[in-house]
Amino acid sequence: MKFSLLILTFLFINTLVYSQNAEIDSRNGFKNIKLGSNISQFENIKILSSDNENNIIGIWKPTKADLEYLFDEKIEAFELHFTKKEKKLVVIKIHILINKPYVDPVIIRKYKEINDNFISVLGNPNQVSKESLMTGWFGYETAMMFQLSPNELKLNENGDTIGSSEFILSFVDLKEHNDNVEKGF
Repeated sequence: MKFSLLILTFLFINTLVYSQNAEIDSRNGFKNIKLGSNISQFENIKILSSDNENNIIGIWKPTKADLEYLFDEKIEAFELHFTKKEKKLVVIKIHILINKPYVDPVIIRKYKEINDNFISVLGNPNQVSKESLMTGWFGYETAMMFQLSPNELKLNENGDTIGSSEFILSFVDLKEHNDNVEKGF
C-alpha cells in the first residue's frame, strides 16, 4: 500500500511539474514486454486473488533467457496488472530479491550502479526521492520507477543488521492511470 501511494504521488507531481522523456514512451515497457499487451500473450501466468476492482494481477516467470536479468541482477518474478474489461497490460513490476538488508553498503552500491545504467540509457530522471530510494522517468504515456525497498529488517543476537530487500522496477501506462483518476472525480 505504501509503495502504491508513493507511485501515485510520483505520478501526480510529475504530471504537474516535470518535462517528459520520449525514450520512456518509445520503449513502452521492459524489453519485449509492452504495456497494452493482452493477457493471452503471457503463458503460465498465475492470477492472484485480489480485491482490486479495476485490475487483474498476476505473477509471471518468463521462459526466455533474455528476460531473466536486469543488467546483472537476476529477476525473481514479474508482477503484471491488466485491466479487467480489455485484459490489457497497464502495469509491469519487476522484482529482484536480495538476501541482504537495504542498509547494507553493497546493496546501496548496486542500487546506484543500476540507477547509473538507467541514466546512461535514458538521461537524467525526472524525479529522485532520496528518502525512499526511488527514481522516476516519465514520458507522456509511460512512467518508469526504480526503487530499493526493504522487505525485512531486524537485529540478530550480535546486534548486526540482517534482513532482505528488493529492487522493484515498475512501468505504468499513464493514459490508463489518468483515465482512472478522472473517473474518480
